[in-house]
Amino acid sequence: MPFPSHIAAVLDEYRVPADTKAALFDLYVSMGEEVLEIFSEIAEGVASPSLLTPYDTLAIRERAVERYLTRNHPRWLEGTPTPSFWHPRELEGRASGLVVPLDVSAPNGILLLGRNAHFGGRSDTISFDVVAASLDDAIALGQAAGQQHTIPGSAGETSGTHDVARSIALIW
Repeated sequence: MPFPSHIAAVLDEYRVPADTKAALFDLYVSMGEEVLEIFSEIAEGVASPSLLTPYDTLAIRERAVERYLTRNHPRWLEGTPTPSFWHPRELEGRASGLVVPLDVSAPNGILLLGRNAHFGGRSDTISFDVVAASLDDAIALGQAAGQQHTIPGSAGETSGTHDVARSIALIW
């Protein structure tokens, strides 16, 4: 799966190494266009984009988590649905799932329903997550080492797959 041609042309023009492009592409497919914006900010801080390595892409997720939570956490508190953090992989970073606040008064957090929003952009998934009520706490949890659940800033709850045509859900 290649980058869209206009993005590939820019990366080639700046001679971004192939292994760095591969790492960037994986992030782009799972987290969407914001990855490219953050990568360009990282590239501005080096002498030449040709010097960037896959290691330089590691900060992208942390920055994307903070931006995602800063933008969406206040909307969840208002009860407003938002796009998910993860993007369905088969859509190659071009669309996201959906996150719907179910209960903004859950103890110590916000109960969210995610559709096609599971880690890495797995399609036909659902998840229920509790995200910290405080934006600062949610960002700290979202940037912590280790695997969070589906939504950045969540302490995790449960996930599953769904088959809409047969009205079946398998919760794991």
